[in-house]
Amino acid sequence: MWVNILKQLTLEMCVFVLFTFLISSIFTYLWVTSEDSAWLLGFAWGPGIAGIITAFLFRKKISGFGWSLGNVRYLLMSYFTPILYCLLIYGVVWLSPFGSYGGFESAYITSFPTMTMLGFLLQGTLYAAHSAIGEEIGWRGYLTPTLLQYCSPFQTSLMVGILWSLWHYPIIVLGLYGTDVDLVYQLICFSLMTIGVNFIYTWFRVKSGSLWTGLLLHSSHNLYIQHVFNPMTLNTGKTDYVIGEFRAALAIFGLFTVILVLLNKRTFNDNLSKSIVL
Repeated sequence: MWVNILKQLTLEMCVFVLFTFLISSIFTYLWVTSEDSAWLLGFAWGPGIAGIITAFLFRKKISGFGWSLGNVRYLLMSYFTPILYCLLIYGVVWLSPFGSYGGFESAYITSFPTMTMLGFLLQGTLYAAHSAIGEEIGWRGYLTPTLLQYCSPFQTSLMVGILWSLWHYPIIVLGLYGTDVDLVYQLICFSLMTIGVNFIYTWFRVKSGSLWTGLLLHSSHNLYIQHVFNPMTLNTGKTDYVIGEFRAALAIFGLFTVILVLLNKRTFNDNLSKSIVL
């Protein structure tokens, strides 16, 4: 029986990965040939469209994606979690020789009066969400709960994190996404960050039973790193190799998260296994 289940899962995962990379590759080609970054939206929807197609092909339904909002507490926690780890990571950078704090006026969004700033943050969150939702339907809506039926939360987090990072590689290699530092350095740093934070995404997905926590995590992460904490950090000469999604600080945080979960793997698995509802 388990051999048949494993074969079925392997086939299903292969179909999902194939559709994900095929759909995203089409939009990557359009992005490159047209030099229009608007095709990013289609690229980002690759995992979501692939997840929906695969779910209908193998399961005849998409009801298990976690469409309900779930507990509001987890929704709020998921939005503010990236802000908290950014405060920790960038706070360390600001206290080090690798970057200094430039103040609220250094970032466009935070340079306005409080109410205007909050309006821009809300607008920025919604803008970030319109592309992140495509990814989250695929990674947290389809793939995470599917793997959790057969794998432990630790194994699921690791596999989804690796695939999630690899999916970004083509647009990083092509120079469509990333920075001007060494390519191999970018790929290593981005992978460590993505794999590490995915354990946080899995925790929220299981505890809340909702894919919307992933959307809030994803949108908040992109918004606050790219438009708040990066511009608030002044370059002291080596800063370009430290801050951002493709550099050392977030990579170290991701690696630390993986090691922390690995050292407490049994607790992580047991705690989440009790909360899994499929």
